[in-house]
Amino acid sequence: MCIDFLNFRVGNSITSDCLFGTNQGEITTLVSKKHFLLNENAHAGSINLIKVSDKLSDVICVITGGEDGFIKIWSTTMKLF
Repeated sequence: MCIDFLNFRVGNSITSDCLFGTNQGEITTLVSKKHFLLNENAHAGSINLIKVSDKLSDVICVITGGEDGFIKIWSTTMKLF
């Protein structure tokens, strides 16, 4: 399992959400003590790396690397670029 944080502005404060890559190939999050499954089939096998990018050309993306040998770049809505 791996973890990174997505920081975003809500009003005048900055909030963080945890993003997890699981050993089942899922991308999940924990928000306000509730667990959400964001992408059930992100990788065919364990996710070994998850990284939320810095802002790239007005877009924040999530980068994952898995046991399946693929590196994938996702939008924050969990769609592949």
